[in-house]
Amino acid sequence: MVRLSRALRRWSPFGVATAVLAVAWLAVVAGFAYGAVTVRPDLKSVAAAAVVVGIAGAAFCMLGASRET
Repeated sequence: MVRLSRALRRWSPFGVATAVLAVAWLAVVAGFAYGAVTVRPDLKSVAAAAVVVGIAGAAFCMLGASRET
C-alpha cells in the first residue's frame, strides 16, 4: 500500500481521474458495442445509448468549460 501511495503522490490528480474515467467510458462503449452485435436493438436500448451519448457530451462540455477558467 505504501508503494501505491508513493506512486499516486507523483501523479497529477487530474491525470489519474482522467484515466479512470476513460477506462470506465471504454467499458460502457464496449458493452454497447457487444450488445449491438449480439442482439436486435429495440427502443429501450437505443434510448439508453442516446442517454449515454448525452451524458458524455455534457461531460466534455463541462471539461471544456473548466479548462477555460
